[in-house]
Amino acid sequence: MRARAADPNWLTVLADTDSQQGIFVRSLAFTGVNFWLGGTVGTLTASDPCSVMISESENGTALIAVSDPMRMRTSLTLTRRRPVAAVTPAPGTLASAATGSTLTLTFGDLTGTSGAPQQVAVRLG
Repeated sequence: MRARAADPNWLTVLADTDSQQGIFVRSLAFTGVNFWLGGTVGTLTASDPCSVMISESENGTALIAVSDPMRMRTSLTLTRRRPVAAVTPAPGTLASAATGSTLTLTFGDLTGTSGAPQQVAVRLG
């Protein structure tokens, strides 16, 4: 606890506005963003309001969790400017995924998910 308190750089605030709030924790390879409105925070762009959590592993994979806490999205596109080689397990709500130098995830109707996170596993490229 003292080490973290002594390190002012353990957490990076990516955004703190009325439209988006986001953080990056380097030691955990974790990014978390709340998009109150669609927009861009760091390497992430969301078409509409949503919550996004990304955890990267040392084995070259990442888990991306996307949720619609408002339970109103009939479609949602999330783009991450980070090379991705493949999408591995994905939920049935994922309508399409484009990989390469940028990852684009397009979700279909999220209104029936009760705001639960939709988890997409990817192999980084």
